[in-house]
Amino acid sequence: MAIETVKQLSPPELLIKPQEHVSACSITVPTASVSAVHAALKHIINVSSHLTLINRLLFTEESAAEGAEQFDDDACEFDIGELVQSVGDMLAGTAAEAKVELILFHADSGFHHRNVIGNEAGFRHVLITMVKTVIDSATPGAWIELGLHLTPEKSEALDGKAPESEKVNLTFEIIYTPPSVDDPAVSAFCPDANLTAKLVQGLGGELLASEREGAQVIDLNFKLVSGSKEPLKRECSIARNNSEIRRRLNIADEPSPEELARFSLTLRGLKAALHARDHSVFAKHLTSCLTVCGLDITHIPIGAPNEEKEATGGTPSKSTIVPNLAGLSLAKEEAIKSGTPPTFIIIDDDIKTLREQFISLRNNPAFNFSNHQNRRHRRMESLSNHLVTSIIHFTSLSNYQLIKDEVYSLLITPHHLLPPQVLVIPKPIGPKRLLTTLHTAITKPKVDPSYIPIATSPMSP
Repeated sequence: MAIETVKQLSPPELLIKPQEHVSACSITVPTASVSAVHAALKHIINVSSHLTLINRLLFTEESAAEGAEQFDDDACEFDIGELVQSVGDMLAGTAAEAKVELILFHADSGFHHRNVIGNEAGFRHVLITMVKTVIDSATPGAWIELGLHLTPEKSEALDGKAPESEKVNLTFEIIYTPPSVDDPAVSAFCPDANLTAKLVQGLGGELLASEREGAQVIDLNFKLVSGSKEPLKRECSIARNNSEIRRRLNIADEPSPEELARFSLTLRGLKAALHARDHSVFAKHLTSCLTVCGLDITHIPIGAPNEEKEATGGTPSKSTIVPNLAGLSLAKEEAIKSGTPPTFIIIDDDIKTLREQFISLRNNPAFNFSNHQNRRHRRMESLSNHLVTSIIHFTSLSNYQLIKDEVYSLLITPHHLLPPQVLVIPKPIGPKRLLTTLHTAITKPKVDPSYIPIATSPMSP
């Protein structure tokens, strides 16, 4: 996993042999990928420290229940939503290498960042094993969804007393959808259950496989004890003692799940133009999340000219498709018709669209800086002095280098106007990463000078 991530993010010649002439140089790597490589190395250490247990489960008749005591001994409190995002980031390079799209979602377009008590390393290993097996067996162009379902368990009080601890029903859902209904089923979709099933049982769960509307599904069901409602605080032993400097520079902290939940309420009524390919599974989940937040979304298909749609007599969806006007982008057409530019121009991994929207915004300052401040609702006044139209580009690791080169090319092109705000966010995108991106686009927080934006935002002091 770490190797695939490094391959996607490094110049290819650097991995063939040492390049001494660039020894005085460095390369930029997304922070999500750094965290993923660190998590992958920690995972390797954890697996190597449990080889005895794995050996007992694999090569002896010992039941998973007998080995469950060790799982219980390693139980800790952790954020289940962060675990899913971490696994997604760890496997992003593997998915890019296999040319498949890995998509994260929470059930009912929710925001399931909740603390639970269990064996975090065990759950991580099971998810990595299952999802990687599907990726390795998948057809290029396929979609693999990793979903999180979390519901409180209904528990009856004993002798009129409330239960000591609240329990939750947890389901990890892995959905494989081939690029075409004619493609054969994945040959090894459900991995050899000899070890994986025993690990699932040792964690107190069950593994179920099924088919659903042309897709194959694996459900991993567990019952866990709910943890505290406060965000977990993890101290770093090598953290720099720079709290005073951070305060002086007004460097922002990571918004908590509660802060993001409150922020999502302020998004209602804002406009977003979503550029995505037809039938994109990622766009479907993204639209659901944005709709729950109350955004007014305009869908703009990538690579599907309006003339072709009219010729085929396609039926328009509930989302608005704005007809072409000569020399104007679709996002700007929507702005002209409504009198207000979109707050977010969201692009699903398309370099050409990014270039077009960047040039369009930079050449039209009326769309770059909103002239409708007097029309804003009062609840938005505390968010920002200006509602600047932001370009948010979600990129796969396979396109990361191309996007970086494109952004660099756009930024060094001489122009008398400032560039628009652009955020490039690596996939896969969970609900927290999505909300944090919108939060960054509107509030424009200052980050530690150690971090360099992939595009133009966020900036350091």
